[in-house]
Amino acid sequence: MVFKNKPHFQRISWCCTLFLAVVCLAVYAVDLYFNIALTHRNWMHHDYAKTKVTPEHIINEYMTQITPARWSLLVWPIIYGLLIIWFIYIFYLLLCRQLCSRDNKSSVFPGIFWFLFIIVNVLNGVWLYLFMHKDMLISGIVLLVLVVMLYALNMIAFRVCWQDVGYNDCKKSNDVEQTDDNIELSHCEVVLLRILTLNAFPLYAIWCSIAACLQWAIIFQYFWLHWSDNVASVVTLAILSAMLLIFWSISLLFKRECFVWTWLPSLSLLAVFIAIVKRHSMGSMHEPGTLFAFVLLIVTGVMILLKLVTLCLCHPKYNNNPRFSPI
Repeated sequence: MVFKNKPHFQRISWCCTLFLAVVCLAVYAVDLYFNIALTHRNWMHHDYAKTKVTPEHIINEYMTQITPARWSLLVWPIIYGLLIIWFIYIFYLLLCRQLCSRDNKSSVFPGIFWFLFIIVNVLNGVWLYLFMHKDMLISGIVLLVLVVMLYALNMIAFRVCWQDVGYNDCKKSNDVEQTDDNIELSHCEVVLLRILTLNAFPLYAIWCSIAACLQWAIIFQYFWLHWSDNVASVVTLAILSAMLLIFWSISLLFKRECFVWTWLPSLSLLAVFIAIVKRHSMGSMHEPGTLFAFVLLIVTGVMILLKLVTLCLCHPKYNNNPRFSPI
């Protein structure tokens, strides 16, 4: 549209997006402090500090066959750390890179992305607060909404990284279909943007899906339907397996070229299934949930190996761009 190409409209759009990004960063900082304060009660200086309840205590109190080892919780600091690095890089692009540019006033991520990310940060804090107060059913529903929001956020992130962002030598590059609304960055900036974005957000989404699986196994067994440990563990793992089947199908068959940088989600799956199998026995007939997790561990390892082999033997095609190589 001609109106969208007017410099005045671009400046207003860029300022609005920057405002949403700043609000998102502030909400994320509050959410991060809130999560640290809730999970480490000695950081707080009021009545919460008198109770020594942590997520690990609650998980151990409501044990299931698919409860992972405690070291699997270290994935959360990795997620938060990656998002901090991502924020630093995005604000570098927004301020130091794009603010100084006279020709390119389009923001990297649209306003809807930042709006959804604000909602995700709020839901994360609400979910953890309810979980710490053992409101399992309500917190489980909030977690499911959070997972849906994260996958919507990932769809926007993949679209931006592979369709809306191009190299500043756009006349020589066909990495994306060039339009007037494309954001032009250098080759290194595009690669770094894809590495950070397409690992941090898919990792966040996959890990929240795993957390939802573990929590709903607790809900089905202890709080709602009062299923046996076997049934609750197998049913939730079966739902998680269906989601993983969709993820693997998209990343290996339908959109393989978009997942060349995305490795951390699969590695986190490998870690959590190892943590489940290590904490319990190797899944006898009396522990089908642990056996199911062991099978998923093998399948995840095969999928990672298959992705590595296909990338080495057959590079994805990028609109006949000979200059681009994902390896």
